[in-house]
Amino acid sequence: MAPPQPSPSTSHSAPHPQSSKPPQPNRPVYPPEAGLLAARALVNHNRRVEGLSRSSAPKRRMSIRDAAAKWNASKTTVARHVRALLETDRPHRSDNPPGRPRALTRTEEDALAAFCVYLARGNCMGNIPLVHRAANELRARRTPPMGPCHRRWVCRWLMEREDLTLRNIPRADRQYRIEGGEEVVVKGFFDQYFKEKIESDRRAVEARLAANGEERRGGREGPPNGDHGAVEDTQQHMPVDPRLVGPEQGGSQMEAG
Repeated sequence: MAPPQPSPSTSHSAPHPQSSKPPQPNRPVYPPEAGLLAARALVNHNRRVEGLSRSSAPKRRMSIRDAAAKWNASKTTVARHVRALLETDRPHRSDNPPGRPRALTRTEEDALAAFCVYLARGNCMGNIPLVHRAANELRARRTPPMGPCHRRWVCRWLMEREDLTLRNIPRADRQYRIEGGEEVVVKGFFDQYFKEKIESDRRAVEARLAANGEERRGGREGPPNGDHGAVEDTQQHMPVDPRLVGPEQGGSQMEAG
């Protein structure tokens, strides 16, 4: 006699396959200095291949992939360092540190600091909204233009600047009158600032090239200590705009450190 078959209600159902996706492989974590070490090793190896003809010299050039695999580094990071080492003999330094993107670049921050000193010399140190407007003007000059930054960033930036003293910043209820409009003053200042900066950079490059030519020819002419007409910072020569009118005429309200 055949054994009784179990009823469907009492039978054990087969386990259902899990619906979750297979775990994704984690991204590789590279040591922080591995890219620079790999780039330097690659540059030195390839220079030995090109410059030495002895039998002990390596015969095969090292590729970026080989260097990245040997030093456990990212190929992109190694390529950036190699390009920087070949062009400037210095490692690659990004203007954007890891983390939240910077609201302004270092060049734009220097221009904003010069704007604050410019206003202080005219006895018209603007309040936070005026500095905020200037920061947004710098971001709008980019290609493509960037949107405005947050007002809190301006407050933090003013507190972190060591070359600006903030003890005499006027309160928000103190009103300052700017003849011609704030927008006109801000745009006019940055137009003149970057124009003079480009010109000063051009003169500095020409002086450096002339100094290198004198050294190659063996001449010793020029100012002592190797100073070949260094150009001072343009923000030290910014004129005081007569359109800036403040309630006080004595002393600047923000000093450069």
